Amino acid sequence: DLTDQIIGQVDNLLVLVKGGRLAFLGSQTSSLSFFDVPSTDKIFQKFGTNVDWPKKYQEHVSYGIREVATEHFDVADKVDMPTIVKSNPLKTLWRQFVTLTLRYAKVKLRDRTGLLVILLQPPILAAVMWIVFQFTNKEGEWMMVPTSAMIFMLSLSCLWFGMSVAVRELITDQVIFRRERRVGVKVLPYVFSKVVVLGVITAAQAIFLTGLMHHLFVLDDYGFALDNLLLVASLTAWMGMSLGLLVSSIWRSSEAAVGTLPLILLPQIAFSSIIYNLRNMEPFAESTSWFIFQRYSFDAFLKCGEKIADRNLRGEYGDMVLSGTLWKLGLKKTDSVNDMGVPLDQLIQYMVLITCGLLAATVIRVWFRDRKM
Repeated sequence: DLTDQIIGQVDNLLVLVKGGRLAFLGSQTSSLSFFDVPSTDKIFQKFGTNVDWPKKYQEHVSYGIREVATEHFDVADKVDMPTIVKSNPLKTLWRQFVTLTLRYAKVKLRDRTGLLVILLQPPILAAVMWIVFQFTNKEGEWMMVPTSAMIFMLSLSCLWFGMSVAVRELITDQVIFRRERRVGVKVLPYVFSKVVVLGVITAAQAIFLTGLMHHLFVLDDYGFALDNLLLVASLTAWMGMSLGLLVSSIWRSSEAAVGTLPLILLPQIAFSSIIYNLRNMEPFAESTSWFIFQRYSFDAFLKCGEKIADRNLRGEYGDMVLSGTLWKLGLKKTDSVNDMGVPLDQLIQYMVLITCGLLAATVIRVWFRDRKM
């Protein structure tokens, strides 16, 4: 760290140029005036000029006895300069990626409080949904029913896992990254080290919550395939994580990033069809819904099953086939039983493309932000 706050604590600053020749020895304050720079880290930029700094330093008024003792010893004349072997760029990227990933994983594991909050989120949300989505049948028995609202809450929770865990991650260590960029750390391994660690964390949260809900609500009876549910849940969490990283790359303060979350989350609810039937929306609103990530996630969650519990006018719950649920939400255009709207495999492809697009935008944003530093 060559910032003035750190270098200002040392007694003497020693500067060597190519060949091991002495270019400066003195206090940090004196070095700023000698090299004519505003801060210590700018000294390196002076080495690209044609100035003979060792000679200039010998002529400097503060040139003292310790420097005289070394003035006749020119390392460049006695030592053969080593041959610089260019490293493979791909190997360099991979080495940086592995190092940054392992370091970031250790940082997350050592944050006991943050890790505890992450671990508690899925069971707490599962308990909330278990309490809310229950009703008493005619026999007075408590029953848990997987309504479309419950599936929506499950989908939104997975999206939230990703957004909340990633929204500050490129802000909290931006000072460290800025310093490491000066010694050659690349943007791509830096960003993807976050993606791997956070991807594992958010996928684990989504899988645990989805598996728990599948068991509590006996979703097998409604035709929900567990493997499809877990895949869609993981993709939803990764989509939220990618969105959180993009927000984190845009802002420089954690408060601004966290404050952006409601502005992103509320449209995900409003345009997802759970509040208002998409088919009844005005054309502009319906068109806008195609840019809402939660629409694809919610639709994909529903299509992992065959039917959903639905409440009739008498307040009793019965089963509604998936085609009827999709029509009720406006996720398909016609009332035909054969019309199922966008197929599940196509929805999964959309979610993958959205995730990749958000990550690409994050990398580009971090790269441009770094150029301005």
